[in-house]
Amino acid sequence: MSIFTDYKKEIMDAAHNERIRIALSRAIKNYRENTNNALRKFPHTIKMAEEVREIKEKAIGEMEKLTEQACEAIEENKGKAYIAKTADDALSIIGRLVGSGKLIVKGKSMT
Repeated sequence: MSIFTDYKKEIMDAAHNERIRIALSRAIKNYRENTNNALRKFPHTIKMAEEVREIKEKAIGEMEKLTEQACEAIEENKGKAYIAKTADDALSIIGRLVGSGKLIVKGKSMT
């Protein structure tokens, strides 16, 4: 059997499992109720989420400029910033830095 066939069988088995169906039904019902309660309690949430989305979309268009600003700010505070375009680049940078007996602190990730 292929991984797809195995996965499809598991999904079909789960879809016909009464206990899973009941659990999912309850989870969906509770999720909807909790979401509605939260939105009633904090009605400004949707507008804020839309504003956040706009800010993120604008930031994506200015990623190089913002990255440069972040690196400058880090270096002004006596830190050292590294930019990796790929996972392999990141591993290479880390490999050069680590050596032996060093402590690494991960401060921020874009993912």
